Amino acid sequence: MTQNSTVSVGQWIGKLILASIPIIGLIMLIVWVAGDSTPKVIANWAKALLAFQAIAFFLVILSMM
Repeated sequence: MTQNSTVSVGQWIGKLILASIPIIGLIMLIVWVAGDSTPKVIANWAKALLAFQAIAFFLVILSMM
């Protein structure tokens, strides 16, 4: 898959399912962010999802204090 290729609905569904698995999802998001062959749209989505997860994690930690 090239940098500017389109991502099909099936590929999006697969990526969403993988990203929702607890540990594997985190690893896959990091791979998609760091991967050179990852399409830009997937890399940007993975960055946004990682940022959202980090914010949610810190809010949960703060609420437990």
